Amino acid sequence: MKLLNKITNMYLYFILVVFILLIDNTGYYNILKFKWNIYVYTSVIYILVILLIIVFKILNHSISIKEFKFNKVYLFALIYMFSLILSCLFSPYKSTNLYIGSSRMEGLIVNMIYVISFIVVALTYKFNKKILYAVLTPSIIMGLIIIIQSLFFKSVMCGSDYCYSTIGNVDTVGLIYSMYITLAIMLFIFCKSINKVFLIISIIISLIVMMIINVTSMYVTLFVIMLLILPYICLASSYLFKYLLVILFITISSMIYHLEYIHYLIPIVIGILLMVIICYKRKYNIVSKKNIIIGYTILPLFIVIIMFVVYLINFKSGFLYEVHSILHGNLDDSFGTTRMFLWKRTIKMIDSRYVLFGYGIDTFGIPFMDKYLPDLIKTGYVSIQDNACNIYLTRLINIGVVGLSSFIFFIGSLFMMIRKNKNTISICILVTILSYLIQGMFNIEVVIVTPIFYILLSLYTSSLNCK
Repeated sequence: MKLLNKITNMYLYFILVVFILLIDNTGYYNILKFKWNIYVYTSVIYILVILLIIVFKILNHSISIKEFKFNKVYLFALIYMFSLILSCLFSPYKSTNLYIGSSRMEGLIVNMIYVISFIVVALTYKFNKKILYAVLTPSIIMGLIIIIQSLFFKSVMCGSDYCYSTIGNVDTVGLIYSMYITLAIMLFIFCKSINKVFLIISIIISLIVMMIINVTSMYVTLFVIMLLILPYICLASSYLFKYLLVILFITISSMIYHLEYIHYLIPIVIGILLMVIICYKRKYNIVSKKNIIIGYTILPLFIVIIMFVVYLINFKSGFLYEVHSILHGNLDDSFGTTRMFLWKRTIKMIDSRYVLFGYGIDTFGIPFMDKYLPDLIKTGYVSIQDNACNIYLTRLINIGVVGLSSFIFFIGSLFMMIRKNKNTISICILVTILSYLIQGMFNIEVVIVTPIFYILLSLYTSSLNCK
């Protein structure tokens, strides 16, 4: 098992650090193809080497199958993988390259590698907290590159969007940095064994990146995460003080780049600062299962109050204006940088003939463009829409109800595992996984970032075996 652990450890460091930072001499224009090749070939070699070693050792009686800790999560993962195969078999676009993918290169091959690599890593890796440094190191390196780019170089256009660092457009940067900043914040608040200076540097650089790219979905994700952990935070003074510090940094960074809300944010900053001063060196700890249940019972009421306030205040522009309008029943196509345009039409695309298994992996753009090209022309901006800017709606069209349901059960089974062991690092990784799932409401899956998500799933599963 030590040899398997070493090989897996090398694979993890390669994907988490080297893969994410690699870019070829073509720059951003072929970044997807380049990352796809690096990830697929590396992962296939890794999986084959691990399987060959396992077979050899079993035949040699060096290890036994009983040494591997199997659970229901792996069964749900295999069911999900089987649903992907069914989607290809029942696809009306069999002449399309369903194995590689028709547009985003998120075809059957790479999706199966995601699932298989998740299982192999989770089974062979003995969790070590040092791997978390590997996860977060690119957040600092890429952040510095983005800061230098924004200060000293003109932004590079990649298609119709701006591209940064070794990742790509702003949405992709926002997707990966939502995970980076969530993990760094969770470890900063909850975990004493990770270097605080390293975490603070990661958080500050991630916040600067957030201001530079100015992607609304990243602010929304961070807001939801900080709101969800609030009831647990309030139960211990050490958590609350660090939580308020983080909130203060986030609010100040938001105020700098969202001056239209400055008259709302200044009182909030002053209020948080006063709370930080009050909480400094105050000690209490009321953690109990009963108090946690009470806190999360009150949370929905708190969310309703926030939405009611947004409903009442007539914002002039920006994201809150769009939320205000949506709450009043206005579903304008331009909202969410035309995401509302995509979501409304994606729902109408659901066809009873393909509702179970979908149109096929990564085929969204084919039926969408066939049906809604005239609508795109009317907007005055025509481009190939190969996704719904929502991983759940995109999956629903691509792999159908069966595929989407199996994915939800697979991820849901991981969340249920937290009951086995409530160690701090597991909770931090779990919340980071949740940040990706929240981002999925506004973003896309792409092989540049998605491998990191599946590695986090593996790390979470393996961390549950640690005390």
